[in-house]
Amino acid sequence: MTPRHNGYRLIAAIHFDRQTAYTLRFLTHAEYSRERWKDEL
Repeated sequence: MTPRHNGYRLIAAIHFDRQTAYTLRFLTHAEYSRERWKDEL
């Protein structure tokens, strides 16, 4: 299996005042490009 660069996209929210990071979505590049995730957030 060959490495795939930029095959995935991470959408996260970072709260610096709370020192907390939340993973909102972990998507493939194809899923990210469809932009359906914007309606879900």
